[in-house]
Amino acid sequence: MDLSVIVLLSLCGFLRGQETTDPISLDDCCKDGKERGQESQDCTSLPLISESTTCRIAQEQCCTAVLEDNICTSGINVAKDQGSCDALLSSSTCETKTAKTCCECCLLGRAAQERGLSCDLTLAVWYQCGLVSRACCVDRSPNSDGKPAPELPKAQGDAQNTEDQCKAAGCSQSCFNGSCACLEGYKLKADAKTCEDINECLSVTGPCPSGHMCFNTVGSYTCQRHSVTCGRGYHLNADGSRCVDIDECALPTGGHICSYRCHNTPGSFLCTCPATGYTLAPNGRSCQDIDECVTSTHSCSESESCFNIQGGYKCLNFDCPANYRRSGDTRCERLPCNQTSECLALPVRITYYHLTFPTKIPIPTNIFRMGPSNSALGDDIEVAIVDGNQGGYFAAKRVEQGGVLVVQKPIALPQDFEISLEMKLRRFGHLSVYLFKIRLFVTPDELSHISE
Repeated sequence: MDLSVIVLLSLCGFLRGQETTDPISLDDCCKDGKERGQESQDCTSLPLISESTTCRIAQEQCCTAVLEDNICTSGINVAKDQGSCDALLSSSTCETKTAKTCCECCLLGRAAQERGLSCDLTLAVWYQCGLVSRACCVDRSPNSDGKPAPELPKAQGDAQNTEDQCKAAGCSQSCFNGSCACLEGYKLKADAKTCEDINECLSVTGPCPSGHMCFNTVGSYTCQRHSVTCGRGYHLNADGSRCVDIDECALPTGGHICSYRCHNTPGSFLCTCPATGYTLAPNGRSCQDIDECVTSTHSCSESESCFNIQGGYKCLNFDCPANYRRSGDTRCERLPCNQTSECLALPVRITYYHLTFPTKIPIPTNIFRMGPSNSALGDDIEVAIVDGNQGGYFAAKRVEQGGVLVVQKPIALPQDFEISLEMKLRRFGHLSVYLFKIRLFVTPDELSHISE
């Protein structure tokens, strides 16, 4: 009587090497990055949500855009609320650097508005700074904050202005006692009438403190701290003077950057896999199981069969016991009986199987099914584990037209089992016994649980 056995394990996707995931769109990748940017996460070390390199780029760039926009806005608010960026000098992180740059660019725009200059600055500032400066200039209409209009700088000269003497002088800015004078930040040209801007930045000592750069403006100047731009994988040190390496492996998300081990390198990081059984995936972060049986890198003999498991392989063989003959790669058939009760009580057939699954398998889970290939009215089937169930992790249960082997208790540690499962079939008053020898290999659920 033929039997059919259905191995459920392969259908459940327990072998990581055979797992597949639904493709994720770039919009979803970008959305994830934006959400993490709003949470101020490190955009260079985000948890991996897809094996796709393109998805990782979209995720990181969308995160960076949101993060930098929020940081820049905070700097603009400091400029508007305090009229100074000194509050941003206490820290020199990359975030503070961005906020301070936007703050100072906003102050440039406010200064232009106060002096009645055009909001379209002609300074050679970078594009983003120009946008911030113009926005702060246009946004601040005269006296919009309730404060009195700023006073013009006082004219140079110590004599009282005599209007009658200055009427015909033709001065471009101001006149004192018949002589043309200029406002602060300007000087008279050779014609003694026209005022021209003083470039304070060209003075020998320079008007700005150490570590700052001078930018000349019409009638004045601004000082901007030297900006140190750090490349990917680096950030400013505490005093903002130099770039230091970011230890991505030590970040809160470091445990999720690599699937096994993370090693910090200058400006980056390196993921590694266990010394044997795995290889690094093309994404540079995940570890893939090596199927030694397919690649012929196993050490099994010709009399053994190779069975791949997560992170390794097993060399398997079997011998038929007395009164049995081998019939196929995994089956032993009972020799003809002389009708003695002792012989007839032996299993008609012994079949060998091998399965593998991870430690954190859902409980309960059916991992093996057995039953006759065809059923008949009145069939009576009994199933039982007769050997190998140390620890009581497994149970045999009767189901319609057969039985199943069930994992009924969590298996915390990787280990091997050899379960002997017996099925008795009574049909038309005749008893037939079948024995299933099942080798089970429980592997670590996570690579971090593998020791080297």
